[in-house]
Amino acid sequence: EGGDLQKACREKRIAPKTALEYIEQVCAGLRHAHRNGVIHRDIKPQNLLLTQDRQTVKIADFGVARIHTSDAPITRVGTNIYAAPEHSPLNANGENVMTVPLLTPAADIYSLAKSVYTLITCETPRFFANQQITELPLSCRDHEWAPELKRVLAKATNREPEMRHQSVDEFWLDLEEVRRI
Repeated sequence: EGGDLQKACREKRIAPKTALEYIEQVCAGLRHAHRNGVIHRDIKPQNLLLTQDRQTVKIADFGVARIHTSDAPITRVGTNIYAAPEHSPLNANGENVMTVPLLTPAADIYSLAKSVYTLITCETPRFFANQQITELPLSCRDHEWAPELKRVLAKATNREPEMRHQSVDEFWLDLEEVRRI
């Protein structure tokens, strides 16, 4: 009933503290999914829904989720802005099938990092579609937390999955300095 987080960002700027509370909830949900072998593959603010009181975030649209041990062909998913390079629509063959050797939580972490960019800056990372985040919007660069956030997001959106955070716990812990500030 509370809409999605993309809509919430459009309506008014989300306070960084509130954004981090939402991010913590998304990390908890993804942690549970990953521990049960499920990779969501389409994390984006539009799939992060708020309850009516806007206190709780629920991860929606598991329609393209996969069991990471599955050896079935991996179809393209997501949008160019949020999809990890290994799952991006830009990298599909003529039959919309990806040539990804291994499905890992790193793809969800990439998409989560792009979503974090949106939640904290209230801007879509459109300039970083299918790319690593290397900058924050001008409106955020002077904040004390900006350099640390940029470092964490750059790691989480590395083109190479093995260079990203390998779990949502690792990602959340790496945000500790941002949370502290």
